[in-house]
Amino acid sequence: MKSMKSIVFGSIYIIISIIFTGCATSGYKTFYKQYGTNEQLQQVKLNSNYKFLEKGEEPQVYSTNNFDIDSKKLRARGYVPIGASSFNGVYENTKNAINQAKRIGATLVLINSSYTNTETRTSTLLLPDNKTTYSSGRSNTNATYNSNNGYNGYGNANTNYYGSSTTYGTKAVPYTTNTRMYNQSAMYFIKNIKKLKFGVGCSDISREKRIELGSRGVIINLIYENTPIYNSDILEGDIVIKMNGTNIKNYQEFNKILQNFDTSKDCIWTIIRNNTKKDIKINFKKGGQTPIRE
Repeated sequence: MKSMKSIVFGSIYIIISIIFTGCATSGYKTFYKQYGTNEQLQQVKLNSNYKFLEKGEEPQVYSTNNFDIDSKKLRARGYVPIGASSFNGVYENTKNAINQAKRIGATLVLINSSYTNTETRTSTLLLPDNKTTYSSGRSNTNATYNSNNGYNGYGNANTNYYGSSTTYGTKAVPYTTNTRMYNQSAMYFIKNIKKLKFGVGCSDISREKRIELGSRGVIINLIYENTPIYNSDILEGDIVIKMNGTNIKNYQEFNKILQNFDTSKDCIWTIIRNNTKKDIKINFKKGGQTPIRE
């Protein structure tokens, strides 16, 4: 049988655990933010080009020290981010991030955690303080008597008694806890298996850059692995100003040209790299998988 002391301190531990962990709600779930609207996500789910986690499958889990670099590498391999979690709190098991990935159907989760500080908290618990007093004793009674007939007599009675009384109250128990806190983040991905013509991500150049170059164009900021662009002499940071001699005004126009281009024809991109203009032929013969839409 456990001693009263061990029971009391066990109760204190349970109460403190409840105070600092709450109902054990996962931060990966509570602080999850979805990318895009529900309608957009639903459209993605209906698109067979995107692979979500299926029932019974386990997501891939990778740790990172740099989300910008590693998420970009994953995007280049065909992974599309659909949401992220970020919070500061008591360290959580990786299993919580995996469970959140399963809830949203992510096939891969990228996680990071780093120690920030130790929080010291002092408080007081009010615990029951019931006191019971026990008492016992013995009572003796002696008696003599005379009768009218001249009979004399003597009597004796002995009684044992036991009793108890309980006083109900509370007592204050001070306690101090040291809790290590961590910044914890996760990014969730699905897989895009669509095969595309080029495999490139780009955006408009700034007004200042247009003035500097004296030309409009788009800048290459992502090249997807095993694609025509990946297998050509195009690099991230290149600025595309022409395609087969046609000037490129902006990203929207360039994207439309890429979508409608006939890959049976030659394709020459005129780019600016390190302030030098050059023409590069796109290699469609080593197409491969291109993992994300242009």
